[in-house]
Amino acid sequence: MASVIQQLLNGALSDLTSKAYLKSITRFHDFCSTHLHISAWFPSKTPAVVSFVAFCFQDGFAPASIASTLSAISYVHKIHNYVDPTAAFVVRKLLQGATKLRPSCDQRAPITQAVLSKLVDSTQHISISYYDRLLTSAMYLLAFHAFLRIGEIAAATPAQASAVLQFSQMALTSSDCSVVFHTYKHYSGPPVTLSVPAHTDAALCPVKAMRLYVAVRGNSPGPLFMFPGGAPVSKSFFSVQLKKALTWAGLPHESYKGHCFRIGAATTAAMRGMSDEDIQRMGR
Repeated sequence: MASVIQQLLNGALSDLTSKAYLKSITRFHDFCSTHLHISAWFPSKTPAVVSFVAFCFQDGFAPASIASTLSAISYVHKIHNYVDPTAAFVVRKLLQGATKLRPSCDQRAPITQAVLSKLVDSTQHISISYYDRLLTSAMYLLAFHAFLRIGEIAAATPAQASAVLQFSQMALTSSDCSVVFHTYKHYSGPPVTLSVPAHTDAALCPVKAMRLYVAVRGNSPGPLFMFPGGAPVSKSFFSVQLKKALTWAGLPHESYKGHCFRIGAATTAAMRGMSDEDIQRMGR
Protein backbone atom coordinates (compact mmCIF):
# COMPACT_ATOMS: atom_id res chain seq x y z
CA MET A 1 0.00 0.00 0.00
CA ALA A 2 2.84 2.40 0.85
CA SER A 3 4.36 1.94 -2.60
CA VAL A 4 1.03 2.74 -4.26
CA ILE A 5 0.65 5.89 -2.17
CA GLN A 6 4.15 6.99 -3.13
CA GLN A 7 3.40 6.23 -6.79
CA LEU A 8 0.29 8.40 -6.69
CA LEU A 9 2.15 11.24 -4.99
CA ASN A 10 4.94 11.05 -7.55
CA GLY A 11 2.36 11.17 -10.33
CA ALA A 12 0.92 14.41 -8.96
CA LEU A 13 3.96 16.34 -10.19
CA SER A 14 5.35 16.55 -13.69
CA ASP A 15 8.95 15.51 -14.27
CA LEU A 16 9.97 19.14 -14.81
CA THR A 17 8.31 20.26 -11.57
CA SER A 18 9.88 17.40 -9.62
CA LYS A 19 13.34 18.33 -10.91
CA ALA A 20 12.78 22.01 -10.13
CA TYR A 21 11.57 21.20 -6.61
CA LEU A 22 14.56 18.95 -5.98
CA LYS A 23 16.93 21.71 -7.11
CA SER A 24 15.20 24.23 -4.85
CA ILE A 25 15.20 21.92 -1.83
CA THR A 26 18.88 21.19 -2.36
CA ARG A 27 19.62 24.93 -2.47
CA PHE A 28 17.72 25.49 0.77
CA HIS A 29 19.41 22.53 2.44
CA ASP A 30 22.85 23.82 1.45
CA PHE A 31 21.99 27.26 2.79
CA CYS A 32 20.83 25.88 6.13
CA SER A 33 23.94 23.76 6.44
CA THR A 34 26.47 26.38 5.34
CA HIS A 35 25.07 29.64 6.70
CA LEU A 36 22.82 28.61 9.59
CA HIS A 37 24.79 25.51 10.58
CA ILE A 38 21.56 23.50 10.70
CA SER A 39 22.06 19.91 9.64
CA ALA A 40 18.46 18.80 10.13
CA TRP A 41 16.69 21.42 8.02
CA PHE A 42 13.39 19.52 7.80
CA PRO A 43 10.91 20.39 9.13
CA SER A 44 11.92 24.03 8.95
CA LYS A 45 11.01 27.02 11.05
CA THR A 46 9.99 30.43 9.77
CA PRO A 47 13.22 32.21 10.90
CA ALA A 48 15.27 29.90 8.66
CA VAL A 49 13.04 30.68 5.69
CA VAL A 50 13.23 34.40 6.44
CA SER A 51 17.03 34.25 6.42
CA PHE A 52 16.95 32.22 3.21
CA VAL A 53 14.76 34.76 1.42
CA ALA A 54 17.11 37.56 2.46
CA PHE A 55 20.11 35.53 1.30
CA CYS A 56 18.55 34.81 -2.11
CA PHE A 57 17.64 38.46 -2.63
CA GLN A 58 21.13 39.59 -1.66
CA ASP A 59 22.57 36.99 -4.02
CA GLY A 60 20.69 38.56 -6.95
CA PHE A 61 17.76 36.16 -7.30
CA ALA A 62 14.68 37.51 -9.04
CA PRO A 63 11.54 37.64 -6.86
CA ALA A 64 9.89 35.04 -9.10
CA SER A 65 12.82 32.66 -8.57
CA ILE A 66 12.61 33.12 -4.80
CA ALA A 67 8.87 32.45 -4.90
CA SER A 68 9.43 29.27 -6.94
CA THR A 69 11.97 28.02 -4.41
CA LEU A 70 9.57 28.71 -1.56
CA SER A 71 6.89 26.73 -3.40
CA ALA A 72 9.12 23.68 -3.22
CA ILE A 73 9.74 24.16 0.51
CA SER A 74 6.02 24.65 1.06
CA TYR A 75 5.13 21.52 -0.90
CA VAL A 76 7.50 19.27 1.04
CA HIS A 77 6.09 20.46 4.37
CA LYS A 78 2.45 20.18 3.33
CA ILE A 79 2.85 16.72 1.84
CA HIS A 80 4.23 15.52 5.19
CA ASN A 81 1.53 17.33 7.21
CA TYR A 82 3.96 19.77 8.78
CA VAL A 83 3.27 23.46 9.34
CA ASP A 84 4.22 25.39 6.23
CA PRO A 85 6.92 27.90 7.29
CA THR A 86 6.61 29.81 4.00
CA ALA A 87 3.00 30.76 4.76
CA ALA A 88 4.01 33.07 7.60
CA PHE A 89 2.99 36.71 7.29
CA VAL A 90 6.58 37.91 7.47
CA VAL A 91 7.62 35.67 4.55
CA ARG A 92 4.80 37.02 2.38
CA LYS A 93 5.86 40.57 3.21
CA LEU A 94 9.46 39.78 2.35
CA LEU A 95 8.36 38.60 -1.09
CA GLN A 96 6.28 41.75 -1.56
CA GLY A 97 9.28 43.84 -0.62
CA ALA A 98 11.52 41.94 -3.01
CA THR A 99 9.04 42.46 -5.83
CA LYS A 100 8.88 46.22 -5.22
CA LEU A 101 12.62 46.64 -4.83
CA ARG A 102 13.50 44.41 -7.78
CA PRO A 103 10.56 44.45 -10.20
CA SER A 104 10.75 41.97 -13.04
CA CYS A 105 11.31 43.35 -16.51
CA ASP A 106 10.10 40.94 -19.17
CA GLN A 107 11.69 42.02 -22.44
CA ARG A 108 9.64 39.57 -24.52
CA ALA A 109 7.19 41.21 -26.90
CA PRO A 110 3.91 39.52 -27.82
CA ILE A 111 3.67 38.18 -31.36
CA THR A 112 0.68 40.01 -32.79
CA GLN A 113 -1.21 39.00 -35.92
CA ALA A 114 0.76 41.62 -37.86
CA VAL A 115 4.04 40.09 -36.69
CA LEU A 116 2.69 36.59 -37.32
CA SER A 117 1.83 37.57 -40.89
CA LYS A 118 5.42 38.76 -41.45
CA LEU A 119 6.81 35.54 -40.03
CA VAL A 120 4.71 33.44 -42.38
CA ASP A 121 5.63 35.69 -45.34
CA SER A 122 9.31 35.29 -44.50
CA THR A 123 9.24 31.59 -45.28
CA GLN A 124 8.86 32.49 -48.96
CA HIS A 125 12.02 34.56 -48.94
CA ILE A 126 14.59 33.02 -46.60
CA SER A 127 16.67 30.12 -47.85
CA ILE A 128 14.80 26.99 -46.75
CA SER A 129 13.40 23.99 -48.61
CA TYR A 130 9.77 23.65 -49.68
CA TYR A 131 9.21 21.09 -46.93
CA ASP A 132 10.75 23.33 -44.27
CA ARG A 133 8.69 26.27 -45.54
CA LEU A 134 5.43 24.40 -45.00
CA LEU A 135 6.69 22.94 -41.72
CA THR A 136 7.74 26.31 -40.31
CA SER A 137 4.56 28.09 -41.40
CA ALA A 138 2.41 25.39 -39.81
CA MET A 139 4.40 25.59 -36.56
CA TYR A 140 4.10 29.38 -36.42
CA LEU A 141 0.34 29.36 -37.02
CA LEU A 142 -0.55 26.43 -34.78
CA ALA A 143 1.68 27.73 -31.97
CA PHE A 144 -0.15 31.06 -32.09
CA HIS A 145 -3.74 29.91 -32.55
CA ALA A 146 -3.48 27.00 -30.09
CA PHE A 147 -1.58 28.96 -27.40
CA LEU A 148 1.21 26.37 -27.54
CA ARG A 149 4.40 26.16 -25.57
CA ILE A 150 7.26 25.60 -28.00
CA GLY A 151 8.42 22.65 -25.92
CA GLU A 152 5.16 20.95 -26.89
CA ILE A 153 6.00 20.94 -30.60
CA ALA A 154 9.81 21.07 -30.69
CA ALA A 155 12.10 18.68 -28.83
CA ALA A 156 15.17 19.70 -26.87
CA THR A 157 16.95 16.52 -28.03
CA PRO A 158 16.11 13.67 -30.45
CA ALA A 159 15.66 11.40 -27.43
CA GLN A 160 12.65 13.48 -26.38
CA ALA A 161 10.69 12.72 -29.55
CA SER A 162 7.88 11.14 -27.53
CA ALA A 163 7.58 14.18 -25.25
CA VAL A 164 6.24 16.49 -27.99
CA LEU A 165 2.81 16.37 -29.62
CA GLN A 166 2.39 13.29 -31.78
CA PHE A 167 0.68 13.03 -35.16
CA SER A 168 -1.97 10.81 -33.59
CA GLN A 169 -2.95 13.65 -31.24
CA MET A 170 -4.03 15.92 -34.09
CA ALA A 171 -7.12 15.72 -36.28
CA LEU A 172 -8.08 17.91 -39.24
CA THR A 173 -11.51 18.72 -40.63
CA SER A 174 -12.59 21.30 -43.15
CA SER A 175 -13.39 23.75 -40.38
CA ASP A 176 -10.93 23.11 -37.58
CA CYS A 177 -7.79 21.45 -36.27
CA SER A 178 -8.19 19.64 -32.95
CA VAL A 179 -5.33 18.71 -30.67
CA VAL A 180 -5.51 16.25 -27.78
CA PHE A 181 -3.19 16.89 -24.84
CA HIS A 182 -2.55 13.84 -22.66
CA THR A 183 -0.36 15.86 -20.34
CA TYR A 184 1.20 19.28 -20.18
CA LYS A 185 3.02 21.57 -17.78
CA HIS A 186 1.67 21.27 -14.22
CA TYR A 187 -1.06 18.85 -15.37
CA SER A 188 -1.41 15.08 -15.59
CA GLY A 189 -5.19 14.55 -15.45
CA PRO A 190 -7.62 13.33 -18.13
CA PRO A 191 -6.86 14.24 -21.76
CA VAL A 192 -7.84 17.75 -22.85
CA THR A 193 -8.92 18.52 -26.42
CA LEU A 194 -8.58 21.97 -27.95
CA SER A 195 -10.30 22.89 -31.19
CA VAL A 196 -8.60 25.53 -33.33
CA PRO A 197 -11.02 26.96 -35.92
CA ALA A 198 -10.12 27.98 -39.44
CA HIS A 199 -9.21 31.64 -39.88
CA THR A 200 -11.00 33.94 -42.29
CA ASP A 201 -7.63 35.15 -43.60
CA ALA A 202 -6.21 32.24 -45.58
CA ALA A 203 -2.65 33.49 -45.04
CA LEU A 204 -3.11 33.17 -41.26
CA CYS A 205 -5.27 30.05 -41.24
CA PRO A 206 -3.80 27.26 -39.08
CA VAL A 207 -6.11 24.68 -40.65
CA LYS A 208 -4.94 25.46 -44.19
CA ALA A 209 -1.29 25.52 -43.07
CA MET A 210 -1.62 22.17 -41.33
CA ARG A 211 -3.28 20.62 -44.39
CA LEU A 212 -0.44 21.77 -46.63
CA TYR A 213 2.15 20.51 -44.17
CA VAL A 214 0.50 17.12 -43.64
CA ALA A 215 0.33 16.67 -47.42
CA VAL A 216 4.14 16.63 -47.57
CA ARG A 217 4.70 15.05 -44.15
CA GLY A 218 2.44 12.06 -44.70
CA ASN A 219 0.44 10.15 -42.11
CA SER A 220 3.24 8.15 -40.56
CA PRO A 221 3.26 7.93 -36.75
CA GLY A 222 5.70 9.97 -34.76
CA PRO A 223 6.09 13.61 -33.75
CA LEU A 224 3.52 15.93 -35.28
CA PHE A 225 6.30 18.20 -36.50
CA MET A 226 9.22 16.23 -37.80
CA PHE A 227 11.88 16.30 -40.49
CA PRO A 228 11.57 14.05 -43.57
CA GLY A 229 13.76 11.42 -41.94
CA GLY A 230 11.44 11.12 -38.95
CA ALA A 231 13.46 13.08 -36.39
CA PRO A 232 11.48 15.55 -34.31
CA VAL A 233 11.89 19.23 -35.06
CA SER A 234 14.37 20.56 -32.54
CA LYS A 235 14.08 23.70 -30.44
CA SER A 236 17.35 24.91 -31.92
CA PHE A 237 15.99 24.58 -35.47
CA PHE A 238 12.84 26.48 -34.51
CA SER A 239 14.87 29.22 -32.81
CA VAL A 240 17.19 29.62 -35.81
CA GLN A 241 14.27 29.83 -38.25
CA LEU A 242 12.47 32.34 -36.03
CA LYS A 243 15.60 34.50 -35.82
CA LYS A 244 16.00 34.42 -39.61
CA ALA A 245 12.34 35.32 -40.09
CA LEU A 246 12.54 38.24 -37.67
CA THR A 247 15.72 39.52 -39.30
CA TRP A 248 14.07 39.39 -42.73
CA ALA A 249 11.04 41.25 -41.36
CA GLY A 250 13.24 43.92 -39.81
CA LEU A 251 12.15 43.05 -36.27
CA PRO A 252 14.49 42.80 -33.24
CA HIS A 253 15.07 39.11 -32.65
CA GLU A 254 16.10 39.87 -29.07
CA SER A 255 12.48 40.79 -28.28
CA TYR A 256 10.83 37.68 -29.70
CA LYS A 257 11.32 34.16 -28.43
CA GLY A 258 9.34 30.96 -28.74
CA HIS A 259 7.09 31.78 -25.80
CA CYS A 260 6.03 35.02 -27.51
CA PHE A 261 3.55 33.06 -29.64
CA ARG A 262 1.71 32.06 -26.49
CA ILE A 263 1.97 35.56 -25.03
CA GLY A 264 0.70 37.08 -28.26
CA ALA A 265 -2.19 34.65 -28.54
CA ALA A 266 -3.41 35.53 -25.04
CA THR A 267 -2.92 39.26 -25.66
CA THR A 268 -4.81 39.13 -28.97
CA ALA A 269 -7.63 37.12 -27.42
CA ALA A 270 -7.99 39.62 -24.57
CA MET A 271 -8.08 42.55 -27.00
CA ARG A 272 -10.89 40.81 -28.89
CA GLY A 273 -12.92 40.54 -25.72
CA MET A 274 -12.42 36.85 -24.94
CA SER A 275 -13.17 36.13 -21.29
CA ASP A 276 -10.42 35.32 -18.82
CA GLU A 277 -11.93 31.86 -18.37
CA ASP A 278 -11.78 31.09 -22.10
CA ILE A 279 -8.21 32.41 -22.34
CA GLN A 280 -7.20 30.19 -19.42
CA ARG A 281 -8.92 27.22 -21.06
CA MET A 282 -7.08 27.76 -24.33
CA GLY A 283 -3.81 28.34 -22.51
CA ARG A 284 -4.40 25.27 -20.34
